[in-house]
Amino acid sequence: MAIHPMFTASGRWLPRTALRLASGLLLALTAAGCAVTPAPPAASAWPEPPLADALFAVSDEPVSTHDLLRLTPEMQAYLQQQLARPGSASQALQIDLIEQLYRRDGLQLRYDDATTRSPAQAFADRRGNCLSLALMTAAFARALGLQAEFQAVHDVELLDRSADLVLRSGHVNVRVLAPASRDLLRQTLARTALVVDFVPEGALRGARVQPLSDQAVLALFQNNRAAEALQAGRLDAAYAWARASVLADPAQAHALNTLGVVYQRRGLPNLAEAAWRQTLQRDDQHLSALGNLRDLLLAQGRPAEAAPITARLATLQAEPPFAALDAGQQALARGDAGTALALLQRAARQYRGSAEVQFWLARAWVQLGQPAAAGQALQQALVLSQREPDRQRYSAKLAWLRARGLP
Repeated sequence: MAIHPMFTASGRWLPRTALRLASGLLLALTAAGCAVTPAPPAASAWPEPPLADALFAVSDEPVSTHDLLRLTPEMQAYLQQQLARPGSASQALQIDLIEQLYRRDGLQLRYDDATTRSPAQAFADRRGNCLSLALMTAAFARALGLQAEFQAVHDVELLDRSADLVLRSGHVNVRVLAPASRDLLRQTLARTALVVDFVPEGALRGARVQPLSDQAVLALFQNNRAAEALQAGRLDAAYAWARASVLADPAQAHALNTLGVVYQRRGLPNLAEAAWRQTLQRDDQHLSALGNLRDLLLAQGRPAEAAPITARLATLQAEPPFAALDAGQQALARGDAGTALALLQRAARQYRGSAEVQFWLARAWVQLGQPAAAGQALQQALVLSQREPDRQRYSAKLAWLRARGLP
């Protein structure tokens, strides 16, 4: 959410912040979805997670979230100087101050999805992804004496992929409100909430909202860090973060799925299978785990065991993620640029925030002899890209086109 430029409000400024959680890490060509599940049983009801500490080196990255929502001295100074108005008649007025964080004359925060920063890091850098900024917002709000409640927003999701990893992003926002007053009229005014969310308001219309505990959100922060370590090939760090997330919130399915991917990457298929099966015990509609487990069983020559999982996936998803993109790439490879263009344009409508789709769309336009359209697609890929190597790649392609007379 978390979130990419495609989730950023266009037109007038909205004091809404998007929250991106890398909540489901998949292997390539598996699917993702979003569903509200019943409240899980108590943590003690779950089996012990399949941990394997002896098979991973101790990571030098601190994985604790104990102080994550505490203000640093620098944040505290900003609070006193810019946000806390002496003599405020009501804490309800402090809600307006939270908006200052996102106004053009406030912190001038920049969205940056490269890493999941802590609130302190996001404040120091004046940038962060949506999870970082949401946590920072909650920290400031609570320091002002306001209530800040995290909410999972269902039916708002994003798929992205990097190399042979596909990431499914869930969505969370923050609801800020003042404590209730004894006076009924003031209580009514004070309980008026500000929802901080980067997603445009219209995109959330009709979406289902579910409260999220601090414990769950902090575990998702750890899962984000695990996903980022996986993308960077740092398996020991990925294991440490995923392990911490699993132990912080045993009911959560996402971190177990991520743990399974870590095991798969380390060449531990039995542990990967155990992690994915436990994921499905917590959420039997977890498409990431379903797809990962199916692919593992097929790779091991166990098609009979994979068959019911394949059937289950077919009932839960219309098509595998990025199917139109993959088909478009295949059409380009065989020289059928017209078919490729149609497929890639469909993929662009499905994945409006995907830089990869825009890059391949540019290649189709080049094959069709339309350099101006190719340049527009490359420019869009550059805007959407969150990773520096990709930005350099798209910039170089765009410069190549411009050197050949691109308008």
